[in-house]
Amino acid sequence: MSSQTFFQDHTVFPWFKGKEGFFRGYVYNDQNMRLLDEEAWNWVNDRLNQNHSTCNGAFAFVRKEADGWLLLSDVSRTFPVLFSYQKNDWCIGDDGWIMKDKLDLKKDEDQAFHFESFSFCLHHATPWKGLSQIQAGEMVWLKSDGTMRIEEPAVSNFSNISFEQANAHMMDRLLNEKIEGNYVVPLSGGWDSRHLLANLLKAGIKNVVTYTYGHPDSSEVKTAQSIAQQLNVKNYFVHYTPELLDQLWGGRGNEFLRYASQGIASPQEQEFFALLQLTQQGKLKKGDVILPGYCGDLPAGSYVMSEVNPKHHATGKIIRRWLKDRHLVFARGTQMEDVLLNTIYSLVEPSTDMTYAEWNESHERWFIREKVSKYVINGLRTFEFFGLEWRLPLWDAEWLAYSYGCTFEQRKNRSHFKRQCNALLFEPLQITHPIHDRPNDWKVNVKLALKELIPSQWLLKWTQLRFKKADLDNTNGSHLVSKIKKKGLQTREWPSTSVNPYLAAYVWQSMH
Repeated sequence: MSSQTFFQDHTVFPWFKGKEGFFRGYVYNDQNMRLLDEEAWNWVNDRLNQNHSTCNGAFAFVRKEADGWLLLSDVSRTFPVLFSYQKNDWCIGDDGWIMKDKLDLKKDEDQAFHFESFSFCLHHATPWKGLSQIQAGEMVWLKSDGTMRIEEPAVSNFSNISFEQANAHMMDRLLNEKIEGNYVVPLSGGWDSRHLLANLLKAGIKNVVTYTYGHPDSSEVKTAQSIAQQLNVKNYFVHYTPELLDQLWGGRGNEFLRYASQGIASPQEQEFFALLQLTQQGKLKKGDVILPGYCGDLPAGSYVMSEVNPKHHATGKIIRRWLKDRHLVFARGTQMEDVLLNTIYSLVEPSTDMTYAEWNESHERWFIREKVSKYVINGLRTFEFFGLEWRLPLWDAEWLAYSYGCTFEQRKNRSHFKRQCNALLFEPLQITHPIHDRPNDWKVNVKLALKELIPSQWLLKWTQLRFKKADLDNTNGSHLVSKIKKKGLQTREWPSTSVNPYLAAYVWQSMH
């Protein structure tokens, strides 16, 4: 097996390498105990043998079969697994740079373009010809003859439980272990990090710290610091100055970019600078457990199209405008905007027979499998780079099943989630988050109509004028863009506020 596998050695959640397969991450058993390594591999293996393909946790599972391999991913594909059929044998690993060198793989121009544009590659593709990746929530059988079969595990149904029960069970699993250090919440001014922090305090947890980063004049930074002060929780603030951001180039910065990108996606650079400073100062250290709120807003309903009646059939014009607003801000006003829009539109597969509710379900599945699992969740590599453990409570399987079991109307604008959080968690702590519901009325329809008529370049200018400078460039992204441009890379001209495509081009060209 060693000649066919190329798994890296990780300091956080290292691969368990057994005679029958591999495992990385953790799972929860029926007693809510967190399992690791061989114990976790055996648990998942037993579940599969009993035809139960759903497991609660954050993991990648690999099993040697009599006729090939079986790969299993969790619902968010927390850990990438890559595979390639070479010389009548499957090669499996977790890093595209390594597999590219070991297997002498060539660049895939189309997917390299997607790598730059979206920060990830679409479907099972990677930037390398002949190299594929597992997607979120998949079981993949790799047969010895080079063929493969893919199945999606069934989703558990917890629709009969309440918000309070689902939330409590999620936290019970998280806290059903003792940790050496602190629970660390990256605290923003939003709902998800406040949700996690309030849960910890409600449970009586004392070893809690938070950190916030960006520009000190940002309204989000001020809100986060105010919450920490109100709750008497330690908050570390890291000011993102140009001098700090310059540490991305060379030394540990280059090591981070290579490790976090894994040769298949653009790394998330934002957290790097905060963790670099906080670990150097000894404020965060081994034994601490990070609790990021990555895309917790998604199951709550932030990507449900709220402007339309769910019973109406999908209208292509409205959907295309909505996709632009949600996914293509980085390309607004460029020549590539319509090209990328057509790509997304075709992948979501809308049809005139679909209701908006059906279209939303299709879109959310696509969004989880693409941007969330391949880019957002990939931000976990930043914590791992600094040797810090993490958990993903907002991707707990029961919590997800409950959230997606809510009605379309409950999830629209995250209304149900917001009201429940305020009533059960925030109000008792006096940190109620204001709720700004967007009514589905004639004003919204007028705005949609105007967006159809106003050129994208004008909308971009309006956005820049509408927001304060500190909020628009809270993490000093314009400095990073200017630095990358000065390096003379051959790249398309994206809007100067869009860091991701420039960083993806830098990663690709400097490490390829």
